[in-house]
Amino acid sequence: MLVLVTGRRRIGKSRLVREFLKGRKAVSVQFEKRLWEYNLNKLNRVIGEYFGIPIPNFSTFSDAFRFIASQSRCRLTVFLDEFSYLLRYSEVEAEFQSIVDEILTESDLMLILSASSVGLLKRSFFDYSNPLYGRSDTALNLQPLKFRRLFEWFSSLRPEEVVKVYAVTSGVPITRALRGEER
Repeated sequence: MLVLVTGRRRIGKSRLVREFLKGRKAVSVQFEKRLWEYNLNKLNRVIGEYFGIPIPNFSTFSDAFRFIASQSRCRLTVFLDEFSYLLRYSEVEAEFQSIVDEILTESDLMLILSASSVGLLKRSFFDYSNPLYGRSDTALNLQPLKFRRLFEWFSSLRPEEVVKVYAVTSGVPITRALRGEER
């Protein structure tokens, strides 16, 4: 199963997925805006930690996913956060086509891909000419809260205070700092 989670930066994509993963068996990696090889090495480190083995040296994402699929004895979720950093490389995009077609379909893995670059993700998964076209099972596009919904969340506030909250947050979920909690 392949799930896409998109939305603008700081909207809460990672938090939403991490909440979903609580109590589930999961491998989770947050990619960085670096070369794909660096991000593959991050995945290698996480695989080593999760399975309690020395850090593997997979040279492709396909090899990493084959290993994960072969080692998982029950439903396992793989969460690749900021996946759009990998989509800049056409060879990685093509490789993930085979991961989805060959490995995910033959295993009990759930792959969740998160991306802030909505356009890049849409081009890869919803543009007919791209290798990943039509391969996602579901897509969630997170949006800012509607102004009227803030009254439900902050029922104890006066209307002018709710306006202030919306003016500061633009409908993006409020961080602990704004609520006055310590980090």
